[in-house]
Order: sequence, then C-alpha cells, then structure tokens
Amino acid sequence: MATISKDHLSHSTDGKPIAIPINTGSFANVHTGPTSTSDFHEVFLYVNNANGSVNEQVTVRLNGTSNDGKIKVVVPPQETLLVLPGIPIQGNSSAITIDIGGSSNNSANCFGYVNKIVGS
Repeated sequence: MATISKDHLSHSTDGKPIAIPINTGSFANVHTGPTSTSDFHEVFLYVNNANGSVNEQVTVRLNGTSNDGKIKVVVPPQETLLVLPGIPIQGNSSAITIDIGGSSNNSANCFGYVNKIVGS
C-alpha cells in the first residue's frame, strides 16, 4: 500500500522561497524527484513577482535544456501564479530535476510543495 506525505521542495530551506536567477542561461535547481520507480512526487510550484512595475518571464525546465521539457510563463508585477499544478514525476534511477530561471535580477521567487507517494 502506498503512503502519501506532504513536504517542501527539495532545494528549499525549510519551505522558504527560492530566488529565481536572471539570464536565459542561468537556472536554479528547485526540486529533485525520487530515484525509485515505484515512487512519485506531485509537484506544486508557485512563482511570485515582487517587482512593482515589470513583468517577469520565467522558464521552468523539467530535466534539462530541450524545449520538450520547458514551461514559459509571464508573471505580472506583484502577482503570484501557480506554474506546476500537481505535475506527477515518477521515480527514475536518474532523478528528474526541476530548474527555474527568470528575466529580472532576484525580483521573482518560487515556492511550493510536493506530495510524496511512496510505494505505489
């Protein structure tokens, strides 16, 4: 029988927001998925734009740099958007990673949580 538990993103300190780096080539790791193929993580990721006047273009990468693993969103000033609404990630011997990058210097951050489903 599977067990489910809620936890913060693996690269968040005690659930605190993670600053989103600037430049199209600069990304911060947000979460690393499980390594057992019988485990899943449901990932909920929010992005907040703390800038008072400029849109923030954010790119979320799932496992690398190819376009099939990218999600791009524009976050209006002083808004928070749900970017990953419970995306299920299955365990793999090479764990899937989620990275994020933005267009403005530390004016945006991300936060969220995972539902860990162990032994499904």
